[in-house]
Amino acid sequence: MTEYRNEITRTIFERRSTHHYLEKPVAREDLEFLVSCGIQAPNSRNLQPWFIACVQDKEILSAINKETVEGLKEKDPFRFSKPGYSVFGNAPAVFFILGERSVTTASIDCAFLGGNMVLAAQSIGLSSCVMNQPLIAFEGSRKDALLDMLKAPFGYTVRFALGVGYSDSEGERKPKERTERCVVYL
Repeated sequence: MTEYRNEITRTIFERRSTHHYLEKPVAREDLEFLVSCGIQAPNSRNLQPWFIACVQDKEILSAINKETVEGLKEKDPFRFSKPGYSVFGNAPAVFFILGERSVTTASIDCAFLGGNMVLAAQSIGLSSCVMNQPLIAFEGSRKDALLDMLKAPFGYTVRFALGVGYSDSEGERKPKERTERCVVYL
């Protein structure tokens, strides 16, 4: 059994990725709260080399999903050819986290931002999932059109997506157990 030293560590240990969500919208106030928490993330030289596009528009998500699935079919046609497959797992809100191309630390800075956001989501009763599959959509021939849909500034690329919503799964979330092969204390 894990000892929680405070509410922050409880949130860290209880958070799990959720791949399926209830068809229930997330309040704008909660989405804004997640962004506020995200931008408190540590980042190199306080450059804050990120841009966040919060998408609830089903047409935009559908367009990005379509491009992603087309790219994924090349890798695994059986899995990704199923009708209705969505890389977003029907999340009612998806944050696209973009990093400035010219900033060498943008990937790690954006990762810290996303870490804050998923923990903040857990702390207010929302579930989340970090998604890398949608990156495929932004490598294809429609990448500029998709970036325009996200209103992305020039010079930014999508680093990952973050689905947020209310989980349709119930049950106790058990802390992940790690083996000693993951760490060494010297």
